[in-house]
Amino acid sequence: MATPSTLSQARAARIAAVTAVLAWALLSSAQAPACTLWSASGDSAGGGTILAKNRDFSPDSQGRLVLVRPEQGFAYLGFYALVKERERLVAGVNETGLAMVGATAGSLPRAERDVPSRVKSLMAKILANSKDVDEALAHMDWFAGHAPVMYMLSDAAKTAWVEVGAGGKVAWRETAQGTLAHTNHYISPELGPMNMKVGPSSQARLERIQELLAGQKKFTIEDFEKFGNDRSDGPDNSIFRTGSTPKSSRTMARFLVRTRSGQPTQTWVSDYDDPDKPWSFRRDLDREFWEQIPRGSMKTLAPTPPADSAKP
Repeated sequence: MATPSTLSQARAARIAAVTAVLAWALLSSAQAPACTLWSASGDSAGGGTILAKNRDFSPDSQGRLVLVRPEQGFAYLGFYALVKERERLVAGVNETGLAMVGATAGSLPRAERDVPSRVKSLMAKILANSKDVDEALAHMDWFAGHAPVMYMLSDAAKTAWVEVGAGGKVAWRETAQGTLAHTNHYISPELGPMNMKVGPSSQARLERIQELLAGQKKFTIEDFEKFGNDRSDGPDNSIFRTGSTPKSSRTMARFLVRTRSGQPTQTWVSDYDDPDKPWSFRRDLDREFWEQIPRGSMKTLAPTPPADSAKP
């Protein structure tokens, strides 16, 4: 027969379990930003690499494409977006062909991923100071000093993803032949145990992009754009998300980079901040592109302001 003491302990256990679930629900009540990252390298890319990111976020997060040419280091083309009331670099490619994109570590509670980073503006720092994936990965101490997040990188020879976990733990994979994919939960054996909860959208998008990548042997940038438009799993779980409510996270932009040795980097950017007025940027990033502004300056390339915006 249960005693008052054991009944009290059972009740306490139930309360603790419910509290944990409610705590997670509160931490996740605003849908976590969710992105899908994928790449191909070597023969699968027809030589060189192709890198893609679908950026999913709440509809109030506007983005812009900016050319940055620092006083020191490499120039880069960056996609900046409003995140938590601050404009942040979420995707970019530099003048040597190194590309880098990021995704939220959504499998961690907000309190664990929204911690101060010892290394500030990591993506900008990598793009301005690294000529290729190997040089970027050599700065693993920079990654370890950042808050939890996922990254994917590419150059003309290889692609890689990097998982940054809590407490400065880091895992990465790289390949010069084949494909890689990542979403918003840890997939490495090293950091997989950190997943507090793998969201259904993150799992569905990872499985779908892996399925698409497994369906053919070679890819073009056009194939990757088609994959980015895939809506096979509904408004909240597809690679291209439309959102089931007006406030739901949806696909806000796509960043595509095709890199081959000795050739200008091919870059396609599509933005869907306003679904009725999407804008796109398609350009081979040649020397003329990188030198259009002087060192120590930056220039917004898209969206372009309205023609009458300068009128008094």
